[in-house]
Order: sequence, then structure tokens, then C-alpha cells
Amino acid sequence: MFKAHYSTYHVLLLIALLYAVFCNSLKAQTHSLETVLRTPEKVKQLHLSCDDLDAFDESAEKLTPLEALYIEDCELEQLPIEIAKLQNLTLLNVSGNHLKKLPEELGRLQEIKVVNLRDNRFEYLPNVLLRMPHLREIDLAYNPQINWEVTTSILSRIEKLDFLYLDGNKIKTLQEELKHLINLEELHLSSNPTLDLITAAPILSQLPKLKILVLSNNKISTLPQEFSSLNRLNGLVLDNNPSIDFSTVLEFIENADELKVLLLRNNGLTKLPMDLSPLNKLKVLELSGNSFSESEKIRIRNVLSDTYVLF
Repeated sequence: MFKAHYSTYHVLLLIALLYAVFCNSLKAQTHSLETVLRTPEKVKQLHLSCDDLDAFDESAEKLTPLEALYIEDCELEQLPIEIAKLQNLTLLNVSGNHLKKLPEELGRLQEIKVVNLRDNRFEYLPNVLLRMPHLREIDLAYNPQINWEVTTSILSRIEKLDFLYLDGNKIKTLQEELKHLINLEELHLSSNPTLDLITAAPILSQLPKLKILVLSNNKISTLPQEFSSLNRLNGLVLDNNPSIDFSTVLEFIENADELKVLLLRNNGLTKLPMDLSPLNKLKVLELSGNSFSESEKIRIRNVLSDTYVLF
């Protein structure tokens, strides 16, 4: 996903990857089920209306060309097992429901690459996901009842996983088993304000392909010395941490030879230190939502003339 050399195009693409809402780039125009069934062979993505769920049960076998299915915000406590008939699905988004488990029948979906379980009531990651051999991306954010220890033991067995979203899950410590996610490239841990960064850093450092780490809204006051082990990161996101000690951020950047993108939005910053030399290695510095004067913005841009700075 990431290139050894960063053109402007690749840098902007990296920003998009950091802050795209999960699967937004794959979302299709919403169609009613009635409309889709007129020409089902032409429709690859479907946002299923909550009102169409009963009709879906009866017509699922006609929708086998579908590659992406969205059933969002329907207060469902269980999914229709008829989804298992959609053998070409590569993306399943069931965010914003009341789900605690997934039907075992979903194990028939052998082409699935992306599963979005955000904002549900899962207590652990469903074991059925282990039967999806191409699964690469899981959004498990905002399932605050999740048992993180059990979930990690299941996650660690998903060999191809490279994107993982765990925001808002009251995570305090990372389990050692997380290090088995050897293909993980992007990890979102925002809105977990009790997360212990001191013990988390050594575990994260064992993820050989980790390139993007998102720690927004975590009440971070300092980046601990242990973060120096994360020197392979390409992108770090520290938005909405208004108490953060900027000197510890600079210290981390000095040792992070591969860091190219740093986002520090909405951190209540009014000025940066006089010595900004560690930031010269960055390709993108995002500082929007802060309170810099115009003169400070000009100074920062002048000093970081080779960095794309956004205010």
C-alpha cells in the first residue's frame, strides 16, 4: 500500500486512508430493493433499507452478483442467514445495530475481505470470521462490552488482517497475542482514554508492517520513551489530545526515520516551539482546528518549506 518514495499524490492518498470513514470509498448509491431486483445482474453494491429486510429474505438468491452489502442502523439483534447466499460478497457492513453474534452460515462467504461491525453489542469477535480466508479489514469500533482478551485471541488467527479499527472500546492494555498480526498496516485505537501507552508500545513495535497508528481523543499528555521503538511508522494521528506535551512529540519524530505524515488537529495549540527541525522530515503536517495566529502560521510554513502544512 505504501511506496518507498512519496509523491504528492501518494501523500494525499495517505491522508485519505487515515481519515476516510470505514468503507466510505466503497459506498454505492442507495437503491431500493425493488429497483435492484429489476436488474440484479447490474448491481454490485446495495444499501438495504430497514423496511426491505423481509423482502430481502425472500429474494436473496436473486442477488448473488452483489459484492458489497450495507445493512446499517436497523436495530437488528440478528442478521438474516440469507446473506450467506451472496457468495460474491467482498464487503459486509452491518454497523449501527444491536448485534451480539453473527450467523454461522456466514462462513460460506469465502470472498469476504471487509467486515464492518462498528457500533454494535459484541462481547467478542465472532469465530465465524476465522472461516473467511481473504478477510483483511475489520471494524470493531464502539462495541464497549467487548472482552478484549478473548477477542485478541481470535484476531491473532486472522492471518491476512491489515486494517483494524478498535476505537471506543474501553481498552486499557494490549494483549501480547496482538503481535501475531504480522500483516497489520493500520491500527485505530482512538477514544480509548485509559489505554496504557507505556505497555502498548513494545507490543505494537512487534508488528513488522504497521505503518499508520491513530490515537485521537485519548487524553494523551505525553508520548512515552517506549514510543521510540515505533520508528517504522509512516503516519501518526494525535488529534483531540489538547494536553499533549509537544516536546515529547518532537522527541518521537527525531527517532522516527520513516514518519511522513503527522496529524495534530484540534489540540488547542497556539504556537509551536522555535526549533522545528525535527518536523522537516515530514511530507504532511495537519494542524487544523488549532488557534494559531496568522504570523505563527506564516512562520511555520516558512520554516517547514518542504512540508505540506494544513491549517
